[in-house]
Amino acid sequence: ADVVTAACGLCDWQYQQAAVGLTVELPAGLPRIYGDAIALEQVIVNLLLNALTASRRVVDAKTVRVSARRSGQRQITLSVEDEGPGVDPRYQPMIFDAFFTTRDEGLGMGLAISRTLVESMGGALSLRTDSAKGACFDVFLRTETDV
Repeated sequence: ADVVTAACGLCDWQYQQAAVGLTVELPAGLPRIYGDAIALEQVIVNLLLNALTASRRVVDAKTVRVSARRSGQRQITLSVEDEGPGVDPRYQPMIFDAFFTTRDEGLGMGLAISRTLVESMGGALSLRTDSAKGACFDVFLRTETDV
């Protein structure tokens, strides 16, 4: 929970400037994750900034939601969900590839690095998208103890 709070704090100013809300839903009693807190913070910041960029592309997209839940005996799932345009089905197979981008700015490394960092912690990063409802990136992480 501390890592999520810190990452949201790092992005708060950008969200305020864009008039996009940031909702955080973390249930009490979530166990500690197994992994590098700084690397996880970097992943969350990247996902939050990507969600903000997507939200700016849609007039009525005004909220990004961060949530966590228990998803297995020793696993939690952290989700970052936006109300942007979603990810075009043509690009979904390449979304985690290094140097792939659909934007004019940026190198296309954020999601590739994020996936590598999550996998180095024994987790996984995946995309769920619906062009009518936006995109959701799920980070699956192992916990230090059974949940």
